[in-house]
Amino acid sequence: MLAEVDRSTLVGKRNAALVLLGFAAAARVSELVALDLAAAVEAEHGYDVTLYRKKVRKHTDTPILYGIDPTTCPVRALRAYLAACGSSEGPLFVRVDRWDRGALGRRRRSVR
Repeated sequence: MLAEVDRSTLVGKRNAALVLLGFAAAARVSELVALDLAAAVEAEHGYDVTLYRKKVRKHTDTPILYGIDPTTCPVRALRAYLAACGSSEGPLFVRVDRWDRGALGRRRRSVR
């Protein structure tokens, strides 16, 4: 799935981070889209992500660890996306238009 993603664009970095973070955290799409930047805290082992699990109706702290392969590492993908995004507050995953600009500060129900 990640082989076809162009990671040189903001859209590609966002999509790779979504897929890898979702897999590493075993999260649903609705749980990922609801994340804010404050929910992903960088730690020594990678990231600590606070997810609201809808099925059990509570917040859980989920450690996201470094991967062995750099192309499938969720920590490196999230770090690359955050560096390209350039925002310090608001939603973690934002809509990106065709000119590779993120709609920062606007909450989206789904990410395309």
